[in-house]
Amino acid sequence: MSEGPAAGERRYRTVKGVPTPILIIAVSAFLNRVGGFFAIFLALILASRGFDPGQITMALAVVAGAGMVGAGVSGWSADRMGPRWTLVLCTLATGVLSLALMGLTGFTASVILAALLSMAVQGFSPVAQAVISVTAPPERRLTMFAGFRTTFNLGAALGGLIGGLWAESHMDTLLLGNAVAAFASTLVLLALPSGLRERPAPAEKDTAGKDPAGRPEKRSLTGDPGYMAFCVLIGLTAMVYAMHLGPLPLAVTDAGFGAGTYGAMLTANAVIVLCCEVPVSVVIRRLPPQAVAAAGAACVIGGMAILALGIAWPVVIASVVLWTAGEILVTPTAAEIAARAAPRGAVARYQSFLVFWQTTGMSVGPALGVFLYGVHGDLPWWLAGGAGAGVAAGLYVVVRARLSRPDPAASAADTGDGTRVA
Repeated sequence: MSEGPAAGERRYRTVKGVPTPILIIAVSAFLNRVGGFFAIFLALILASRGFDPGQITMALAVVAGAGMVGAGVSGWSADRMGPRWTLVLCTLATGVLSLALMGLTGFTASVILAALLSMAVQGFSPVAQAVISVTAPPERRLTMFAGFRTTFNLGAALGGLIGGLWAESHMDTLLLGNAVAAFASTLVLLALPSGLRERPAPAEKDTAGKDPAGRPEKRSLTGDPGYMAFCVLIGLTAMVYAMHLGPLPLAVTDAGFGAGTYGAMLTANAVIVLCCEVPVSVVIRRLPPQAVAAAGAACVIGGMAILALGIAWPVVIASVVLWTAGEILVTPTAAEIAARAAPRGAVARYQSFLVFWQTTGMSVGPALGVFLYGVHGDLPWWLAGGAGAGVAAGLYVVVRARLSRPDPAASAADTGDGTRVA
């Protein structure tokens, strides 16, 4: 059986050492985010249609729930119909639904179309991560996850700027840009090799359904409680991280700082992530993933817990540095752990389950944080600190136990038709 790195580099042409499927995914993601006006400006779009705050709140809750569903089911689709066509379906649906949402402006139609659009948008990332999982050389995979996130975040930054300028004068046509970017992304995805779909290798399994190492293949996530526990802990970390979008701006302004201070915190976070995530990944990929994941969670949670000391410039700076460092450490590492843990033919499913919990945490965190802040101004930070040690220690123990087995992707073989067995 071929070793993973050789197989990954032999099967796909590379540009500067990056397999072409990953470059295609990165370009597609960049286009999606540059034109991703829907996610950024949905509340303003709904307000421009005359809906009241109660209606907008309900619509945003429905859209958030639909996004979690999209992230959760896209992996199952990719493991059945292949990642190429799943990604094409996501981006094509994004374009079509964007045009429909632009044309249909009633409240019910807006909510239904926005929910479907959210499903399509959120379904992209887990399948893209699955493509990286099976095409990147295992020893460089974590860095390629980090590079993918960098293009994703760069596109989001440009998209916010372009969308803001567009929305000032043409809010009614903003979704047209969303549709054009999605259709362009679809055309790019058609260049993906058709042989990306994973499948089990029957010739290498015995009649008991075991792989060559004697391990039974796990076709259901319920048969992998260690991985499920890992995803839940990552979801809790994401929930704490997302508090920078809910109670943090309230705490900053209540402490007498202006909205510009909060904006500067977000800008600092974006700049640090864009500049540092890939270089840092080159270092941390040599470290045990359980240690990196635990350290990242501790930084995220510590960055929020430190705010209990009071909102002052030294605390604000330390908070931003900590939760940004945590983001850089834990996010690409989590995708790498999912790639290592996934059994044959289930990489997309495993990435999808991970992204489902990340999306759930990011959706719940701001609202929960605001509720806790309303009870007591320091309650979000106290609870974050109280949970921090447990989450970080849990990640270390769970990941170490789960990855004590051989990496399925690292021992992957290639079939004669170019389809990877992983």
